[in-house]
Amino acid sequence: MFRPVQSLVFTGVRRSQPTLLSRTLVTKSLLRCPTHVQKLPTHQQARLVQPLQFQSLRFFSEESDKGKEGENAPKAADETEGQEATEEENTDATNEKSVEEKAAEEKAELEGQLAEMKKELQYALAEIENTRVRGRNDVEKARKYAIQSFAKQLLDVADNLHRAVDSVPSDDLKKEGADHHLVSLYEGVEMTQAELQKVFKANGITEFGEEGEQFDPNFHEAMFQAPDETKEPNTISMVLKTGYKFQDRVIRPAQVGTVQKS
Repeated sequence: MFRPVQSLVFTGVRRSQPTLLSRTLVTKSLLRCPTHVQKLPTHQQARLVQPLQFQSLRFFSEESDKGKEGENAPKAADETEGQEATEEENTDATNEKSVEEKAAEEKAELEGQLAEMKKELQYALAEIENTRVRGRNDVEKARKYAIQSFAKQLLDVADNLHRAVDSVPSDDLKKEGADHHLVSLYEGVEMTQAELQKVFKANGITEFGEEGEQFDPNFHEAMFQAPDETKEPNTISMVLKTGYKFQDRVIRPAQVGTVQKS
């Protein structure tokens, strides 16, 4: 039983490199019959056992690696698929985030434009309202002061009528034997003056400026100053030309003389 194993082993080792199957069989035979190996010389035992042990370990190592690779292959595939899915999810999340950010930026921009347009609209409405108010005031003023220039031209007529009435002494008209033509003329001029003043008042034209009034530069025009102990200083001592107002406007100041301070 020993010699066939020895011949098989040494024949395989000497003539050609033993195959993996022969090495395995020899190893199994040696493991089953360890006493046969012990009967061999020491150098033959080392020459026989060491290569066989190395080849057996290499074989089992390769088989173990192949088994591990086979087991790890599905895990690696699963990990790769998981990484790809994670990357896709991250990409989708990034795209969704970028879309949301873009929408938020567009919303903010549109809100800014809307606020600017509202502000411009408010300015436009305020300007329209101001224009409307100014136009209404201008129309009212135009209607109110439409006859101002015409009334100002009639002031000289009123002055002339006033001078005509003042030029005739009232005592001469009351004497017996007074010229009735002169009396009739005086009465006609006086009636014309009264009628003109009545028309003035009906249209908002009033006269001012009388002796004894306090001097006001907004209504009076001082032509001279003269001392007068009977009157207070800075009052009107003489009226040279009557002043007129149209509504609340002075269309002609009164020309007066004032009392000088002593």
